[in-house]
Amino acid sequence: MSVNKHLLTLFIITNILIVVCQGGLWGLIGGSIGCTIVCNSAYAGCVGAGSAAAVAVTAGVAAPAVIAACAAAWTPCMTCCISACAAATGQI
Repeated sequence: MSVNKHLLTLFIITNILIVVCQGGLWGLIGGSIGCTIVCNSAYAGCVGAGSAAAVAVTAGVAAPAVIAACAAAWTPCMTCCISACAAATGQI
Protein backbone atom coordinates (compact mmCIF):
# COMPACT_ATOMS: atom_id res chain seq x y z
CA MET A 1 0.00 0.00 0.00
CA SER A 2 1.43 3.34 -0.97
CA VAL A 3 1.90 6.23 1.41
CA ASN A 4 -0.90 8.15 -0.36
CA LYS A 5 -3.36 5.33 0.28
CA HIS A 6 -2.29 5.28 3.94
CA LEU A 7 -2.80 9.03 4.20
CA LEU A 8 -6.22 8.83 2.57
CA THR A 9 -7.26 6.00 4.89
CA LEU A 10 -6.05 7.91 7.93
CA PHE A 11 -7.85 11.04 6.74
CA ILE A 12 -11.14 9.18 6.34
CA ILE A 13 -10.84 7.44 9.71
CA THR A 14 -9.91 10.70 11.39
CA ASN A 15 -12.95 12.44 9.90
CA ILE A 16 -15.18 9.65 11.14
CA LEU A 17 -13.73 10.00 14.63
CA ILE A 18 -14.25 13.76 14.71
CA VAL A 19 -17.97 13.12 15.23
CA VAL A 20 -17.11 11.50 18.57
CA CYS A 21 -15.60 14.80 19.73
CA GLN A 22 -18.97 16.55 19.92
CA GLY A 23 -19.63 15.25 23.44
CA GLY A 24 -17.61 17.75 25.48
CA LEU A 25 -14.87 16.40 27.74
CA TRP A 26 -15.82 12.73 27.35
CA GLY A 27 -16.15 13.15 23.59
CA LEU A 28 -12.74 14.77 23.46
CA ILE A 29 -11.16 12.02 25.51
CA GLY A 30 -12.90 9.25 23.59
CA GLY A 31 -12.25 10.84 20.20
CA SER A 32 -8.62 11.64 20.94
CA ILE A 33 -7.90 8.20 22.34
CA GLY A 34 -9.67 6.43 19.48
CA CYS A 35 -7.99 8.57 16.86
CA THR A 36 -4.59 8.17 18.49
CA ILE A 37 -5.01 4.39 18.56
CA VAL A 38 -5.86 4.39 14.85
CA CYS A 39 -2.86 6.59 13.98
CA ASN A 40 -0.45 4.54 16.07
CA SER A 41 -1.78 1.23 14.72
CA ALA A 42 -1.42 2.47 11.15
CA TYR A 43 2.12 3.66 11.92
CA ALA A 44 3.08 0.31 13.45
CA GLY A 45 1.61 -1.55 10.47
CA CYS A 46 3.38 0.75 8.03
CA VAL A 47 6.74 0.30 9.74
CA GLY A 48 6.29 -3.45 10.08
CA ALA A 49 5.20 -4.11 6.50
CA GLY A 50 7.52 -1.52 4.99
CA SER A 51 10.56 -2.70 6.92
CA ALA A 52 9.88 -6.32 6.01
CA ALA A 53 9.62 -5.37 2.35
CA ALA A 54 12.74 -3.20 2.56
CA VAL A 55 14.71 -6.03 4.13
CA ALA A 56 13.48 -8.51 1.51
CA VAL A 57 14.12 -6.26 -1.48
CA THR A 58 17.12 -4.15 -0.49
CA ALA A 59 18.65 -6.21 2.35
CA GLY A 60 17.60 -3.50 4.81
CA VAL A 61 19.25 -0.56 3.06
CA ALA A 62 15.90 1.17 2.46
CA ALA A 63 14.54 0.53 5.98
CA PRO A 64 15.41 4.02 7.31
CA ALA A 65 13.63 5.62 4.35
CA VAL A 66 10.57 3.46 4.99
CA ILE A 67 10.49 4.46 8.65
CA ALA A 68 10.87 8.13 7.69
CA ALA A 69 7.97 7.85 5.22
CA CYS A 70 5.79 6.19 7.86
CA ALA A 71 6.67 8.91 10.36
CA ALA A 72 5.85 11.54 7.75
CA ALA A 73 2.35 10.06 7.45
CA TRP A 74 1.94 9.57 11.22
CA THR A 75 2.72 13.17 12.19
CA PRO A 76 -0.17 14.83 10.28
CA CYS A 77 -2.50 12.06 11.43
CA MET A 78 -1.74 12.81 15.08
CA THR A 79 -1.94 16.55 14.46
CA CYS A 80 -5.32 16.11 12.85
CA CYS A 81 -6.55 14.02 15.80
CA ILE A 82 -5.58 16.66 18.32
CA SER A 83 -6.59 19.78 16.42
CA ALA A 84 -9.81 18.39 14.95
CA CYS A 85 -11.09 17.04 18.27
CA ALA A 86 -10.16 20.23 20.07
CA ALA A 87 -11.81 22.42 17.44
CA ALA A 88 -14.94 20.27 17.26
CA THR A 89 -15.34 20.16 21.03
CA GLY A 90 -14.73 23.82 21.76
CA GLN A 91 -14.31 24.97 25.33
CA ILE A 92 -14.50 22.31 27.96
